[in-house]
Amino acid sequence: MDASCVINQELQIPFEYMTAHSRPERVKCIVHISWLRSILTTGELSQFVEHDKLSSAEVSAWLKQGENFGPLWQKILITVIDKPNKTVIPLPRPRTGARPDIQLTFSQTCSYVAQTNYKNIWKEAYKKYSNTSFNGKMSERQCKINLMDCGEVLREVVGRAYGCPIINLNGGAAPEQLELSNQFEAHHNLLPAAIALETDHCFLILQEYEYEHSLLDCVRFSPALLSGNYAKPLFIIYQLLRLMRQLHDNGLVLGDITLSDILVSDNLWIQVLPRLEANIYTVPDVSCNKHEDQLIQQTTPDEPCSAASQLTAVESQTLSQSADNNQLMRDRERELGRLCEAWVRGALSNFDYLTALNRLAGRRYGDPRSHHVFPWVTDFSSRSGCSWRDLTRSKFRLNKGDRQLDLTYDLPPGAGLNQVPHHVSDVLSEITYYVYLCRVTPRAVLQKYVRPQWVPAEYPSSIQRLQEWTPDECIPEFFTDPTVFKSIHADLADLEVPSWAESAEDLVSAHRAILESAHVSDRLHHWIDLTFGYKLSGAAAVKSKNVCLQLVDGHTRLTDVGVVQLFTQPHPPHVSPNPYLSKTPPVFGHRDRKRGTCDEEDGGHSSGVEDEDVQITRSSPSGLSRILSRSRTSLHTTSGAPSTSTPLSPSSEQQQQQQQQDKSPPASIVLPRDYKPVAALVACEALHNFLNRTCQLMPPESAADGRLAAPHDSCSYKQVVAARRVQEMVVLGCLIVELFAPSKLHVFGCALQQQQQQHPSPTHPPHPSTALQRRADICRRLSLAAATAQLLPRCVRQLVQQLLGGSGEPVTPLGTPPPSAHQLLQPSLSSCVLPFPDNYAQVYNMFRCLQEYDSALLDLKRVMIKDSLDGVNRTEGLSLLAERINELKVKSLVEDIENLVERASASLVSTPAWLPLLLPHILPLLSSNETRVTAAWYLFDPIAR
Repeated sequence: MDASCVINQELQIPFEYMTAHSRPERVKCIVHISWLRSILTTGELSQFVEHDKLSSAEVSAWLKQGENFGPLWQKILITVIDKPNKTVIPLPRPRTGARPDIQLTFSQTCSYVAQTNYKNIWKEAYKKYSNTSFNGKMSERQCKINLMDCGEVLREVVGRAYGCPIINLNGGAAPEQLELSNQFEAHHNLLPAAIALETDHCFLILQEYEYEHSLLDCVRFSPALLSGNYAKPLFIIYQLLRLMRQLHDNGLVLGDITLSDILVSDNLWIQVLPRLEANIYTVPDVSCNKHEDQLIQQTTPDEPCSAASQLTAVESQTLSQSADNNQLMRDRERELGRLCEAWVRGALSNFDYLTALNRLAGRRYGDPRSHHVFPWVTDFSSRSGCSWRDLTRSKFRLNKGDRQLDLTYDLPPGAGLNQVPHHVSDVLSEITYYVYLCRVTPRAVLQKYVRPQWVPAEYPSSIQRLQEWTPDECIPEFFTDPTVFKSIHADLADLEVPSWAESAEDLVSAHRAILESAHVSDRLHHWIDLTFGYKLSGAAAVKSKNVCLQLVDGHTRLTDVGVVQLFTQPHPPHVSPNPYLSKTPPVFGHRDRKRGTCDEEDGGHSSGVEDEDVQITRSSPSGLSRILSRSRTSLHTTSGAPSTSTPLSPSSEQQQQQQQQDKSPPASIVLPRDYKPVAALVACEALHNFLNRTCQLMPPESAADGRLAAPHDSCSYKQVVAARRVQEMVVLGCLIVELFAPSKLHVFGCALQQQQQQHPSPTHPPHPSTALQRRADICRRLSLAAATAQLLPRCVRQLVQQLLGGSGEPVTPLGTPPPSAHQLLQPSLSSCVLPFPDNYAQVYNMFRCLQEYDSALLDLKRVMIKDSLDGVNRTEGLSLLAERINELKVKSLVEDIENLVERASASLVSTPAWLPLLLPHILPLLSSNETRVTAAWYLFDPIAR
């Protein structure tokens, strides 16, 4: 629906009181201040007030001509933002407590550049060379983010950008939204919003504006306003960067704005109309097969267990729910190769993979003779699972000991034929099964299968005692079902949980988290080999003391239970995320080859991934690391060297130091012990050998038919946001070209204004929208043309090449990170590409202070108009307050000018760069009846100097 139709339908504003704006989603309106005040005070719509003297046609004509309707009428700009019924990615967290105005020192700048370039180069290499899932990429999938309703995200966007109250026309203002609006303040270069109205289908943002013209009008019809001095357009760019920086800190972006979206006054102060819909991030398309996503979503725990978060609580679930929950697992349960491949690559959890292996081995859940078997993974001494179970040995071996197993395998010469050499009698007997579940098993059943006499004290009282007592493996109930801890017998107490567990539910959740931990995942293939694999027979079984009786007794009787060997090849290990092949680079330390010669040196070295203090935000120097690069001495003294009492001259001392430095061995890079550059290749070979020899699957078949071998090239949610910010730097480059070379761009017309597209498509965030791409191509061609290059001044030429070059290199030709709003406002980083004058920050603060005084006077004027409408007489007091504000405004300006003059005198600059910017602010003060006397009295002296 057209924006004007929406406004007419929702706000009851006649079409004659509206006129079109440069954007189709924005409409200019003229309203009576009483109507607007009613919305601001009550939050409800009132009857629209029409003009009592002008007809509707005259109002429409006056509005199009820009006529003044008098003090009782206010021009407002209404922006309509559609609210689609869909879920989107939530906004990034705002950066609280940031102090971006602080300038970096030289050492901080060097540290920032070095470490940021290092991280960016690492990420670039990660994108190029991490196409295989054998480096743990499947385990490093997108972090699970709870998608939010688009209306909620838009509500938060409006609150962060404008800090205005948000009124729902159907139910008033939500308290949380009023609280949100108080947390954020609108930037001074953002056109403020008086109020935001929410309907069922859209948001209506009401903005009172005073600036009638945009930068497009300026460069097209009044180019002389910006000519004569590069300080004027540079100051506009400076204001844009200040606005971008605050929005980025708030987790927002400006969007694909054009010159028509930037309102400008005669004194070159700008107010921007952002494209708030650009902050709506939809879920990117995933090139992976849909079945793979279902497999990952339905079989992995809610929180992936890694080395850092391996003990996060997992929702307890019954095994029957896990069995019936995944259609894809049921389709693949007859195919060991596909299941193994999914588990190795991290697409299948340990619990679900073990469940599938039990089914393939013919074990039946709930059958005491052949129940599903799981490994004991801890002794429950702590929640963290520090006392890990040795998964390279069977539980029978750990419980009985090697000597006891040798007695049953190395039989004496006089042993009978009925005695078969073996190590393990069974992995889970039916008696052990009933003992595990004795709390929920009827007494009669226990007396029949466990012991005829009912003696509750004979049953283990706690889960720790049960784990110590049994020679058999665990059951899945202890990972999923807390009800098995509750006793149904009056004389048998509940199964006790460890002291660190709050309840049985807590224990089950922690036990499941330990099962899914990285430590267990890296070693689980050894237990699989013992229970289902090649260590059940042959020399491997003998060596592992794992010869199972049921596989070697040669029985001929028919049975439906027993131990089944699924494969005869070593099971491939689980591929855990490799910290050295991840997006975040580890920190390596440099160490002398002679270790231990200098204790002070050793204390300052990094131990690989343990040095987590060094964190630098890629786009913001304000997030500089607290710990800078440690300087290390290159001079080493030889231990035991004779010392002389005669002081050496400086020259001889330097020579000795130089000789010692030449003799010392060169420094070496210390690699962590767990650094294995060929780990991915070894994992790939192990998996393919297993699949080939066990399932007759060749690697090409696996890659083409398995779906899991295809690289996962979808973008993470963080990349979606980062790509939008990179895209915004392209918009900045286009704005600079359009600002400095407008005469060459008139012929392209609407191609530069993006009239055809209301907002960029968020479906493929890494790529700019079609309209922006076309706009950037035009500006790029013009910036490279010889004639246009002369129009672009040297102060912005190199920056435009970087912003519009499209190379995407992690390091610019100048050796700095890619440009960002934070970086371009740091003089030590931007002086080569965008040399702002040193005093621009002070000039900006001075003009911002003037704008705040003007806003206070405007609010005071509205109060006086309101009093006249309400019949309240406070004219004299308000007039005195206005005089006081005007006086403070002039004195504040004088104080700032004197500070600037002192700095200009110290720098011996004949004509300061800020002087052309100051004159448009002084002339209105000298011509206004309220400030001319005060301005003439205080301003002439500092200006004359």
